[in-house]
Amino acid sequence: MKRAIEAVLSDEPRSGRPPTFTAAQLTLIFAVACEAVEDSGRPVARWTQRAIIDEVVKRGIVESISTSHLSDLLAEAQLQPHKSRYWLNTKEKDQDVFDEQVRTVCDCYAAAPVLMAQFDTHTVCVDEMTGIQALERIAPKKRCVRARKNGSSLSTSATEHSA
Repeated sequence: MKRAIEAVLSDEPRSGRPPTFTAAQLTLIFAVACEAVEDSGRPVARWTQRAIIDEVVKRGIVESISTSHLSDLLAEAQLQPHKSRYWLNTKEKDQDVFDEQVRTVCDCYAAAPVLMAQFDTHTVCVDEMTGIQALERIAPKKRCVRARKNGSSLSTSATEHSA
């Protein structure tokens, strides 16, 4: 009976290439992808796949890994390290200062209903634009220029259209 149960529960040999990395290596790769990029001493604002690969090779976690393989692993684990610079990660180094800033914001939100009821005062937060994720400018600014259509000059300046 014991052999029958083991036979049912055991895996048959699978076709294809065996896994490239051990579970321990995968865990360490994911740990690197989840840590703050500043902790690695890298001169980048956020993790890129190339930076993660360079870091895991530098630490001796793996000898090499392709960007496509890393991308597949991160997608399977539902990790998006390139998004780690969002509001969730503070740049404040002093925990007491950070706690006071959080308290100030939370007190403002907590007081909003009372201020509205007593003084008809609206509390507006202009920092919570959930549809816009303007993290940083990645290209230089360009001047507004006149557009050309069929050889004639068309104005693209807002001041010229306001007449």
